[in-house]
Amino acid sequence: MRTLAVLLAAGLVVAVAGCSPAQVGGSGPTPPRPPGAVVGPFPVTRVVDGDTVKVRRGSAVLTVRLIGVDTPETKDPRRPVQCFGVEASARANTLLRGRQVWLEYDPSQGRHDRYGRDLAYVRIGTARTVNETLIREGYGREYTYDRPYRYRALFQAAERSARSAGRGLWAAAACAGGVTRSVSTGCSRSASVEVRSDEPCFPGGSRPPAFRRDPRRGVCRPRSLVE
Repeated sequence: MRTLAVLLAAGLVVAVAGCSPAQVGGSGPTPPRPPGAVVGPFPVTRVVDGDTVKVRRGSAVLTVRLIGVDTPETKDPRRPVQCFGVEASARANTLLRGRQVWLEYDPSQGRHDRYGRDLAYVRIGTARTVNETLIREGYGREYTYDRPYRYRALFQAAERSARSAGRGLWAAAACAGGVTRSVSTGCSRSASVEVRSDEPCFPGGSRPPAFRRDPRRGVCRPRSLVE
């Protein structure tokens, strides 16, 4: 009987040792296993725009700038709202608002940028980064700030895919890649570009309440800067 009890106990130990964390005492999301250091999960408290998000880490709120992606500007008071910026912010909200995320840091980029924001790849789970998703779907461009980063080749390939498929800001009816403005779209990348008085601010003629035309500059700007 004693021998049987020992064997049963040993079998229980082996069984428990072979279980995954999700099977033993936990039902939380599975963290990703990328090559870099990953921390989290952290709740998203606010999506600032297409490439910037705020997360809560303990008692602190971190502002995170996504590495390797640049989405059109909507928040800079020194610049007009850029073409497809509203759409990029909306997509980032859909992906991130109310979610738990992991932050993957990249030693080649440093921990923070000059504004004190954390620089990271943002992950919702084991799938591709949010950074890559935004580029692949055409909501932003691949962006190398100074030094090459871990996923640069992957993000460049994602941009080529979006370009060739005409997705998002690369669509002929949108922003022509966000480099120049087509008169038919009403999108402006620069305050120096003039538009007709009857030209809509955004593709399809939609005017989100937060933005309106600045008649003195001929571009779409945040309403608070125009009124």
